[in-house]
Amino acid sequence: MGDLPAARPPVTVPRRKWLCVAYAFPPINRSGTHRTLGFVRHLAHLGWDATVLSVRTAGEPVDTELLARLPSSARVIRTRWIEIIPALKRLVGRPWLRKRTAPNEGIVHRATGAAEPPATPIDRPGKRIREWVSRLLMTPDSRIGWIPFAVAAGWREMRRTRPSLVYSTSPYASAHLIALLLATTTRTPWVADFRDPWRDNPFRVAGPAFLEWLDTFLERSVFRLATHVVFNTPTAREAACLHAPFLRDKSSTILNGFDPGILLGITPVREGASDEFILAHAGEFYGTRTPLPLFEALRWLLHQIPHLAHRIRLLLIGPGSFDGIPLIELARNAGVERHVRVLGRRSHHETLARLAGSDAVLVLGSAGSKPELQVPNKLFELLALRKPMVVVACPSGPVAAILQDASADALQCAPNDIQALAEIIRERAIRRIDARPDPAFWRNVNRYDRIHRAAEMVNLFNHLSSSRSGNVPTLGEHRLDVSRQEKRRNRQARTHSTPNSLGFSFVVDK
Repeated sequence: MGDLPAARPPVTVPRRKWLCVAYAFPPINRSGTHRTLGFVRHLAHLGWDATVLSVRTAGEPVDTELLARLPSSARVIRTRWIEIIPALKRLVGRPWLRKRTAPNEGIVHRATGAAEPPATPIDRPGKRIREWVSRLLMTPDSRIGWIPFAVAAGWREMRRTRPSLVYSTSPYASAHLIALLLATTTRTPWVADFRDPWRDNPFRVAGPAFLEWLDTFLERSVFRLATHVVFNTPTAREAACLHAPFLRDKSSTILNGFDPGILLGITPVREGASDEFILAHAGEFYGTRTPLPLFEALRWLLHQIPHLAHRIRLLLIGPGSFDGIPLIELARNAGVERHVRVLGRRSHHETLARLAGSDAVLVLGSAGSKPELQVPNKLFELLALRKPMVVVACPSGPVAAILQDASADALQCAPNDIQALAEIIRERAIRRIDARPDPAFWRNVNRYDRIHRAAEMVNLFNHLSSSRSGNVPTLGEHRLDVSRQEKRRNRQARTHSTPNSLGFSFVVDK
């Protein structure tokens, strides 16, 4: 499998270099891998050659087939990283750092001969301190132990190649802190790309007040010191601009996308009988992105329309648990175990083959009252597959807007609306017999390929690298307080929205 070959640039196009700081990069197979891989691949065809600063693959899910998509001009540097908490535990385990005993522990009472109980337990405050230190050492995330190794390797590489631009992508947010140190100390333009929000992430758990302040300060430092900030949904950008209004003049939206040749070499694989209706989902369930409404909807169908429901099969591709509980156990608790098959993790190629062999695909958004800030990366590959969709997402969110703009064959309901979801699955199962494509659907899917996204990113790269002389702040120029001029700009931004200062749009062309 591979992408369609893209034309090489003319010999007159100058080659430029950019340093890409990305935790998830092939062969690591995480959801964020494909966005970064797409930029590295397609920007090479537009004259920008990447050096990728990533991590060693030990302990990460790996798909070696992804390496075939790397352009020959790309160079990948992999560094080690330390898991801070286990390392600290090993350090504390040394004799001179072990937990002290209580003051009178082990003393025998003279009158009774019984052991004297400890006066005041000292492990409780010690436990609180350990928890506080653990949270501190995981701010902004658990990959903070990558920072010193990546910064050292990044400085060596920047001295060697003199890249025109530094790019970082999160999660993990530690990548942005690495880029912050590299870009500000070398006065190099820096683009910070947010695949997921940082502070606005709905799956984020709040901590003690000081750590909340520290996390906020780190996020604001990235926003303020980055030359440009990119978000992958307009709602995520708007949410960030609400509490950092100065971002309106230095941020934009570049959506995710799919590679045009993603289906080359894909042979559909059907995981079920020909008379069954196969509804497939690929990806991980976590937080408010839960499989429980899906199981409840299937149970509703089994009670209301048993003759149809017995032919419905749910195919789940990805990690086999939710909130620490196996998916098949959750299906058993709902009484639908016989209708659910959990395949576990598969390579990208295998996943696409099974999605292509299904009758419909499931797009699952986040439940809750907050506006949807994230769009699953898999959504764009499902657009490329052009399979009928069952969509569980906020009707006013970015998922719905993308599907409408792409003219997708999608039936949608709000999260936690069990009966509506059951009705959509029933309708899809009934309509499975009619497999003829409707010309009204899928007219605008090509707007969402990664070639369009790379063109938007290269316009940004060209603009920033051509004006690098006066707009790159240094770490020493960053202050905790906001200047009077910045406060004035923030007040103006709150009263009216200013257009993007770059003068061109990064959102999909209409």
